[in-house]
Amino acid sequence: MTPVTLRRDLAAMERRGLLTRVHGGAVRVDQPPRGRTEPPKPQTAPALAVLVPSLSFYWPEVITGMKRKAAARGHRLLLRGASYELLDERPMMERMLRTEGVQGLLVAPNMQSPQAAEVMAMIEAALSAGISVPGDLSIVSYDDEIAELMTPPLTAVKPPRAEVGAAAVDLLLDRLEQPGRALRQLSLTPALTIRESTGPAPA
Repeated sequence: MTPVTLRRDLAAMERRGLLTRVHGGAVRVDQPPRGRTEPPKPQTAPALAVLVPSLSFYWPEVITGMKRKAAARGHRLLLRGASYELLDERPMMERMLRTEGVQGLLVAPNMQSPQAAEVMAMIEAALSAGISVPGDLSIVSYDDEIAELMTPPLTAVKPPRAEVGAAAVDLLLDRLEQPGRALRQLSLTPALTIRESTGPAPA
């Protein structure tokens, strides 16, 4: 084989991705050239799968708390949002658990608590029945997303959402690291903002 033919064949094989030409010869694409070392492949952090009912409204702050805590403990999140209409979340959970690198799963259930719209409907029904708010009936909303914008502005309880997310990650990772540890129950104190929908109890 002449040098010209050899160079032509090497060039053709390089175009096909079979080898890389180097000074004085060629090497396979999966073989580092002599005298050179391949850079180490980046290590992928172990993952925690997280399934929440929605990626909006209540959940962004919770997710932020989860991400920060997971990163601080050397993990990453595999995040999925299910719709509130999804009746069975098990297939989605099973797919997430089969993902390479996933070590644990956090699932937030879809708690059908009254939202601000339902609260306003309750207020309208009370007023239509001659019940004064807050004179006869005090109403407290949960979560304080838009409670201040209502008429009357609603007294509301707001959970520490970022802390809720961080605590969930801590509890899961502690359980993974110490499978035999005693069960723990954690309580986080919410903040109460008093507005015009609550008043003293009727005499």
